[in-house]
Amino acid sequence: MSSSSSSSLAKLSLRDWFHSTSDPSSSPSQSIILMDGGVSTHLENLITPTAFSHRALWSSSLLLTETGKAKIIQGHNDWLDSGCNIITTVTYQCHYGLVVDDNETTIDTGSGKDGNDRSDLDNKIMTDMPPREKMAEMIKDGITLAKQAIACRRVINTSKTSARTSSFPSSSLSSSSSYLGPYVVASTGPYGAAMANGEEYTGKYPSYLSRQALVDFHTEKARTLLQQYPDGLAVETIPNLEEVGVVCEVLRELQLQQQQQQGVQPWEKSVACWVSFACHNENELNDGHTIEEAFRCMNSHDPTGHFIDAIGINCCDSIFIASLVKKLTKSIHLETSSRVGSSFPQQPPRGIIIYPNSGELWNASNEEWKDGTGTTDKQFSDRLIEAVEIVQDTWTNENVLSKRSICMPRIILGGCCRTNPATIVTLRNRIDAYNHTDLTQQTEK
Repeated sequence: MSSSSSSSLAKLSLRDWFHSTSDPSSSPSQSIILMDGGVSTHLENLITPTAFSHRALWSSSLLLTETGKAKIIQGHNDWLDSGCNIITTVTYQCHYGLVVDDNETTIDTGSGKDGNDRSDLDNKIMTDMPPREKMAEMIKDGITLAKQAIACRRVINTSKTSARTSSFPSSSLSSSSSYLGPYVVASTGPYGAAMANGEEYTGKYPSYLSRQALVDFHTEKARTLLQQYPDGLAVETIPNLEEVGVVCEVLRELQLQQQQQQGVQPWEKSVACWVSFACHNENELNDGHTIEEAFRCMNSHDPTGHFIDAIGINCCDSIFIASLVKKLTKSIHLETSSRVGSSFPQQPPRGIIIYPNSGELWNASNEEWKDGTGTTDKQFSDRLIEAVEIVQDTWTNENVLSKRSICMPRIILGGCCRTNPATIVTLRNRIDAYNHTDLTQQTEK
């Protein structure tokens, strides 16, 4: 590929990559890109034996101190060293407040019990939430730190200085795979994660939690994130059907407001958005609703595909991915087929994001991971490449059955909890090898 074409790819936004009308199969090096892995569990390893200073904020508590921010930058650099096209922000656990009954929220937005004195936060386990102004600052800092990590890396590359030494195996990153990005995707989690009691793994939220409370929870945080103009916004680990609907509604309304202020059309937006489902088996979200039901719910809020650019599956065991991806691919193809002939500009299919966890088991009584219970890096990467093949085979078959020729969806692979930079290096090399094989087969044809 010429230097001029590589420069053109480097300027391609993440949103435009999702919505490119060219068939990804015509340029394999662009059809699959790589995001980071278990951001928070990797940071947990970087600060060991010190615990995160705020249990409810988890890794986002590092945003409270300069020492913590330095660790976040270190973590981003580790992922970039691994060959990622996308890094995600350490904002998953940030939030502005939770409902504890019908008339009360958990935080006093004016003052925390510790006031503004945060000189000892590196060694203090906090139980109260920071004031609202501090939380907004933390969310903004999370995006700024990721952008800084990428900017510093570009300076190093421009000056042809050797990159810093990494403690992880290096990727055999091909020149073609480095063209796209790196991109910053802002991360935000479900209501259950903010509760910090494991309810994101069941999807069974308290009976006193109203739909409007969920709307308010997601709206305020997503608005703050979108106002920082990251390359993308990921609403992750959504465990139940009601919250899927709420998140999709919030993303649509916030983007409509932003577009009206800027005077642009829905298909001209600049930030890519995706919603990722948390599943507990090969068929269902954590609350028991099927992945097809979740997709239909999403589609009812965004039938034109202008506001939600991709659908993901994250934080489930990789052993379930093959079945889930096949169901999701069929749903996306059916939806895309139904949009043909609509009055809106034709949208390519929504992208597919696949980032399961390591499959390791958590010992709640000892608060530690059980060694040897997860997949190896090779097993993990094999399952994700198998998922890519399932997407492509299923899509080709659905095209034949529907007598249509709809281009393949874009695919992003990555990892969730307990997948580390070494895991991502293995996956990077598998993606590059797969793309090279695909290109060779097309050339021979």
